[in-house]
Amino acid sequence: MRQAFHWFTPEPSLREFRRILKPSGRLAVVWNNRDNEDAFTGEYSRIIRKASSNHPAESRMKSVEPLLATTHFGNVREYKFIYRQELDLNGLIGRAMSVSYLPREGAVHEQLIADLKSAHHFLSNRQGFVYIVYRTSVHLAEPLQD
Repeated sequence: MRQAFHWFTPEPSLREFRRILKPSGRLAVVWNNRDNEDAFTGEYSRIIRKASSNHPAESRMKSVEPLLATTHFGNVREYKFIYRQELDLNGLIGRAMSVSYLPREGAVHEQLIADLKSAHHFLSNRQGFVYIVYRTSVHLAEPLQD
């Protein structure tokens, strides 16, 4: 379950996840939170917030609480690592346009594209790449028997 766990009603969803797992299966819940301490990532987040009228909370880590409290899974282990998404200008614009809560047309969209181009121009490396840095957390859980 990746980056959508917070949208589910916890208890019935966890029960269903346990039901459909193979006997040796595990549940992995993954969060990719932008590392806004990184210069480019912080600027990207600022641009996205500016362009969005419906920006979700940056951190959804509280969503793990139902997994820790459920009777359907146990032995929950957390693994953390850093992930860097390398993007050229077209990839950066494509990445932003893949976000459902950003405008696809109009003045705000045009300003979003201009801001992304400007950030890319000033912060890209010599090869023309920028990096969105994520702090990734993986919670791995084992199904419990009734």
